[in-house]
Amino acid sequence: MKAGFAREKITPPPGTRMIGFAVRDREGPCTAIHDDLYARVLYLNHGRAEALLVALDICMMRRADADRFKGALGAALGLAPRQILLSMSHTHVGPCVGSWAWAQFLPADELYLQELEAALLRAAEQAKKSARNVNVHAGLGRTTIPMNRRRPTGDGKVAWAPHPQGVTCDLLPVTLFRDGRGRPVALVFSASCHPSTAGGHEISAEYPGVACCALDDYLGAEVSMFLQGTGGDAKPALSASPARDKWLSNDWNIVAAVGRTLAREVVAVIEQGLKRVRPVLRSALVEMKLPLAAPLSREELEALARALTLLREQGIC
Repeated sequence: MKAGFAREKITPPPGTRMIGFAVRDREGPCTAIHDDLYARVLYLNHGRAEALLVALDICMMRRADADRFKGALGAALGLAPRQILLSMSHTHVGPCVGSWAWAQFLPADELYLQELEAALLRAAEQAKKSARNVNVHAGLGRTTIPMNRRRPTGDGKVAWAPHPQGVTCDLLPVTLFRDGRGRPVALVFSASCHPSTAGGHEISAEYPGVACCALDDYLGAEVSMFLQGTGGDAKPALSASPARDKWLSNDWNIVAAVGRTLAREVVAVIEQGLKRVRPVLRSALVEMKLPLAAPLSREELEALARALTLLREQGIC
């Protein structure tokens, strides 16, 4: 297998609209840069198969923009849409590239989108140009950073509060690509947790950016790439208040601590011994429609509640 990695800054200028917190987003655009954002690109080639993994320090992306970027990357590198993965870290202190809440009614920042597209093309072309033979090593660990953010209140509702007993995905997959001399070419890792501790009007890659910087230092090369997992109902456990009755926010020390914790957990997976794997490279693209089921009527919901109450009284559940 051959692999090549490159990254490009995609930090927007002050004055760019933000996305992630509706009230904050309505108050005004970003006023400062806390830390830089990056587009990280990994090009893979194995036999006749090729693939491009793109990790972006942004919150989300509209379908139209994803199609636009895939089209530009595909034309430049000769790739089909199925061969290109676009992954967003989901930082809540990033530029408004996406469609959420009130943001869906505002036009996209076309100038920033143009700069983002140009950065992606530069990184992708450099990644392919620098591709070299690699060995692939992989491992799977566990991460402590996510905590469920939906706590049952006992009356059939949930509160937006820490729920340590709640379900999260704590898997921590790690893949390290090294060349024939043992030098790291790319490190890909994934955690499932919202980067939503920081607020305010400063642009930041949040905890994934901290983790990537720490891992780059550990490896001695700028090669780390974070892929967001299934973190829809998870926030950083370190941002839970001591009493675990609310979430703490706007604390950069917590953001840094979460990132460093994740980096240490990735290092632990690496040092416990990654397994060399025989590479197989395939790609596929499937579009699925998931229609919502018809909602239950009030009478049906009340009957269900009565049945559950009866089961609890009988000690069945």
